[in-house]
Amino acid sequence: MEIKHNTTNCRWATPTLFLPVPLWLDAWDCPWACTRDTTPRILDTTDVCASCSRWESQPDAQPAVRISRALSL
Repeated sequence: MEIKHNTTNCRWATPTLFLPVPLWLDAWDCPWACTRDTTPRILDTTDVCASCSRWESQPDAQPAVRISRALSL
């Protein structure tokens, strides 16, 4: 079964609201960020996730792990 690549199931996608200040201030306009790199990238559109070569499926341990990873930045 092929998994559709998008922000809701990507290991690196994190709600912008969970990022540290001042990044979370962009949450209203850009609700998602990519935390794959050392510095999170605010995503203007989630369309980039569909063709991202670094997309990885989210581990089964999801929300708590994603939130704690985002807060540890």
